[in-house]
Amino acid sequence: MFKTIHTIDETLDLTQSRHYNMSILFSKDGLSFCIVDNRTQKAIAYQTIPIDSHLNIRETCFFLSKTFKNCDWFNYSFKDIKVVFQWYKSTIIPQNLYVDLQSSQFLELNFGALNEEETLSNKLPFLDAQNVFAVPKCVLDTFRTFLPTAQILHSNTPFLNGLFKAKHKSIVALQIGSNYFDMIVLESNKLQLSNSFFYKSNEDFLYFLVYTLEQLKLEPKNIVLQLNGHISADSELFQLLRKYFLNLTFAEKPTALHYSYVFSKIESQYISTHLNSFLCE
Repeated sequence: MFKTIHTIDETLDLTQSRHYNMSILFSKDGLSFCIVDNRTQKAIAYQTIPIDSHLNIRETCFFLSKTFKNCDWFNYSFKDIKVVFQWYKSTIIPQNLYVDLQSSQFLELNFGALNEEETLSNKLPFLDAQNVFAVPKCVLDTFRTFLPTAQILHSNTPFLNGLFKAKHKSIVALQIGSNYFDMIVLESNKLQLSNSFFYKSNEDFLYFLVYTLEQLKLEPKNIVLQLNGHISADSELFQLLRKYFLNLTFAEKPTALHYSYVFSKIESQYISTHLNSFLCE
């Protein structure tokens, strides 16, 4: 479930915005905004705005435009802005096979024809690869209208970046959205799997997870399963996973950043991927 969060350190001073970095995470059911003071590498503000998941793409773009016009933060200029898309159409391509003009073809092999979507890519230097992804063109154009200098990332880019920088040698990590999840498997510090799965129920979720592990010959009781995103210890999904996995852990905030005391109120798994976007080049 998308959580509404509004937590701001009293030191936030938007007249100093030229010293601040901002990251915005967009998903089908919400927007999240985070501000880091570049002088101290300290996170000082985080807030979320829910989006009605029943809106179509055009309605979502209208909602985004209205939000940008009404949010005081966008009356100021920031040192750096990143926009992170948590969207399901992405694939990883080895650098030696990557050709920019053909990147959409790689996506179409996995997801079928792209309809009113634009293809972009992020370099993954720790993998010597490209994360190629597609996002709705209307949504992308809206962000570019209001934030023309923003760097565009796919959520798997900071997700993977955080896992490799934390030096996890072997781990299964999940990034959980409201109706799909991303799954990353690292073994001996090498990427074994990056995939996404849609689910309608907790039982669907468990089936896709366990079936995929079986194909990789990994025993649920022997792995470390890290949880990121829309899940909490009191959720029904977490209670179901506990029955099958002995080593469950929630993602932590990246140690390369510092945090205002107000961030202690936010469970780390909700914001870890978003925070890792500040550490992407």
